[in-house]
This record gives sequence, C-alpha cells and structure tokens, in this order.
Amino acid sequence: MKLVNRFTLWYLAITALILLAGSVIVFTSVQHENDDEEARRLQGLVQDEIAILQGKLQRTNKTSEVTVSELSMSQAERPFKILDTVGWHSEFQGTERQLIGSQSVKIDNKHFLINAYAFAPEPEETVAGTIRSLTVVFVLLLVVVGITSVVVSKRILSPFHASLDAIENFNLKQRENLALPDTRTEEFRLLNSFLSKMTSKALDDYRTLKEFSENASHELQTPLAIIRGKLELLLQSEINDDQAKLITSASEAVDKLARTNQALILLTKLDNQEYPSQAINLSEATAKAILLLQELIDMKSITLETSITAGVMVAIHPALADILLMNLLSNAIRHNFEKGSIKIHLTNRHLTIENTGEPVRIPTDQLFVRFKKNSQSSDSAGLGLSIVKRICEINGFTINYYSTHELHRLEVAFA
Repeated sequence: MKLVNRFTLWYLAITALILLAGSVIVFTSVQHENDDEEARRLQGLVQDEIAILQGKLQRTNKTSEVTVSELSMSQAERPFKILDTVGWHSEFQGTERQLIGSQSVKIDNKHFLINAYAFAPEPEETVAGTIRSLTVVFVLLLVVVGITSVVVSKRILSPFHASLDAIENFNLKQRENLALPDTRTEEFRLLNSFLSKMTSKALDDYRTLKEFSENASHELQTPLAIIRGKLELLLQSEINDDQAKLITSASEAVDKLARTNQALILLTKLDNQEYPSQAINLSEATAKAILLLQELIDMKSITLETSITAGVMVAIHPALADILLMNLLSNAIRHNFEKGSIKIHLTNRHLTIENTGEPVRIPTDQLFVRFKKNSQSSDSAGLGLSIVKRICEINGFTINYYSTHELHRLEVAFA
C-alpha cells in the first residue's frame, strides 16, 4: 500500500471517530436547545394566561395549548416547572413526546392551575437528523480527501518518488554518483543525504573490489603458471617414484588452487553484475555443452537421454549460460557411477538434469553454499553449485535440488 493511502486511511479513521463523538455532542446540544426554547415558549403562554386572569391582558383567541383548572385555596401556589412526558397526538393517532409547562396562581380568592402543552421532537428523530447530516459531511470529506490526497501527494511526495527513480536507475558499473533532486522537506533532505553517502561508499567499495579481483586474477595466475611449469620440469628429470608422487600431488594442488582462484574471481564478477543479459538460444547452447563433454560421458560409460525443445530463448549472458550448463553437466558426470545414467530435459519453462550418484550426506540446501561439498575428499573446490545459484539469482531463475537415495535432480526454472 502506498504511503499516501496509509495517511489517507488513518486520517479518515480518525475523522470518523471525531465525527462519531461530535454527533453525540451535536445531538445533546440540539436536544437541549430545542427543549429550552420550547420551555421558554410554554412559560410565555402560562404568563399570558395569568395576565388574562388578572385582567391585565385581553384574550384574543382560545388556544388548545393552554388549560386552566381550579385548585383548593388551602394548597400552596406552585412555581413554574416543566414536565417531560408523553401524550396522545390526534393527528398522528399515537403517543408522542410532550412537554408540559405548569404553574398555579391565586387571583381574587381563587386558586388557578395553568398548564401549557407542546409536542417535542423525539430523541431518535434528532439522532436520525444528526446522523444524516454528519453522513453527508463524511461522504463529502471522503471525496475531497480522496481527490486532494492524489494531488497533494504528487506535489509533496514528488522529491521522494524522484529519489526512488534515481535509486532504481543507479548502476555501479556506470561509476556515476547518484543524482538526487533538491527538496525543501527536511525528512527528504536527510534521506537524500543518506542515499548520497551510501551510494558513494558503494561506488568506492565497488572500485576497490574490482581492482582487487583484477589484480588477484593477474598476480596469482603468473606464480601459479611458474609453479606448474617447474613441477612439470621436475617430473621430466631423474627422480624416484616417491618424488614423482609428491610432485604429482603438488601439481594437482596447484591445479585445484588455480580453479578455485578462477571460481572466486567469477563469483566476484557475478556479484558486481558485469554480465548483462541478452536473449540466447539455450537449446543450441545445451547441445554444444553436451558435445564438449561427450568424451567424459563415454569414459564412464554413462547412459545419456536428452529431451531438448528446439528454439528455447532465455535472457542470460552467453558466457554465463556456458558456465551454468558446464557446471551442471560436469557435476552430473563427476558425481555419477560408472555405467550410470543422465537425463537432460529442456523446455521453455525449465531445464532439468537428473543423474545417478552417491546419496547426499549433507542437507541439500547446503550444497549451494560456498566450499560445501557432499564429500570432503573430493578434488572439487566446492564452488560449482554456488556459481550456478548466483547465476540463477542475477538472471531471475529459480534453482531447486531434489535427491532420492541414489537419484539426483537439479531443476532450473526460468522466469
């Protein structure tokens, strides 16, 4: 939910509560004011009737709102008071709320009781009117807030949206500082300041890491090549069997170190997103990878079954596609039995590689962790599946690993 919509909902909720409390106040105030006004009118009618009885005022017409009766002279005079009761309304043929203004007075040795009657609005009628009025106000407020929130949000939050667009378009490979808009809003200024510092630090770290990976690639390859060359010369010299075994073991360790170095450099480049995606024909790339590894498959007498849909187009860098396929197929061959089997299934939705092999001894999700291997005695660096997973992540693919005893299946689902 957008920020402006959250503000709007909170504002409307608070407004609804205030209107609810206000309706109670309005109802009480209106009811009290109506009753007071009617009481003053009834008191006026009673006083007029008293003036007529005293001969101070001449009666002009007889009203049904006022009745006069006589009381005993022994009774004390009653001051004016208002009675809230119900009475029969002849027009509506039902009982209605009624206010009675009552007062007694002694005139010429007679004791008169004067009552003035008036029907008053029922409380529920006042409530209904109040609710109708406030409902109109709330609906009007809802419309106004809904319209103004869109207009105001575009104006007030425009620097925020501009900052989001700048962050979305920010690319470390462009090596340009983040361009953020100027704003007079204090919170947005603080946000932009933080984003500028963060992206500047990211650019510095990226440059440093890129230089390190490039230097490491260059500096390590040279001594590794020298060591490998020296070991090959030693193997060609006059040495005994024990020395040959030691030299061979050292040569294998150097080869493993070289592979590990190349894998780590590749992971660094993947993290730096140095491989832009493009549409490639994965069907052709898969067939090519199988052809390159066919000799290894034949050496272990592995049965290969393929089901490759023609013309499968996937958005991925060609070099990464080759690395992905070679790693998956190499794993299926390396960790397979002699005379085992491999099944390759490619569609527009996914790539599945299924192979036989030793049961997995560690949780399958740990196979994608760097340097985690099913067998620590293996000559593998333990980075193949880590590279595969990272390639899938940066290209929006999903990779899953399933294992049932001696059957293993890796599935790459395309976005």
